[in-house]
Amino acid sequence: MNAQFFEDGGFTMFPLLALGFCLVAAAVLNALRPQQRFRAVTFSLGGALGVGGLLGFVLAVIATLRNTREVPDEVRAKVIVAGFAESANNLVLALVFLLIAALLSVIAAWRTPGEGARG
Repeated sequence: MNAQFFEDGGFTMFPLLALGFCLVAAAVLNALRPQQRFRAVTFSLGGALGVGGLLGFVLAVIATLRNTREVPDEVRAKVIVAGFAESANNLVLALVFLLIAALLSVIAAWRTPGEGARG
């Protein structure tokens, strides 16, 4: 990911980046020391990141549509398509972090002893 990716995504990319790093940190802790509290934090941060990514996408789409009123008719469709593509960067960033956290959660689940082993 490059600087243009962040610039195209808009201001919501930075809170998503912070949430994403927190999510991955919680998922790493959960993978290293599988405990219920780390699972709960990972799950909650994942939900917040998913909703944040969707919110960033919707806000960027609204900005795109609002600003196309002043664009000449002959290029309006191209501007809208470009705006939607840039808006999707919010979803991409959130999904990348969610994928990393999901993979780390698989490791945590693998390392968690089963119910039969606790006897």
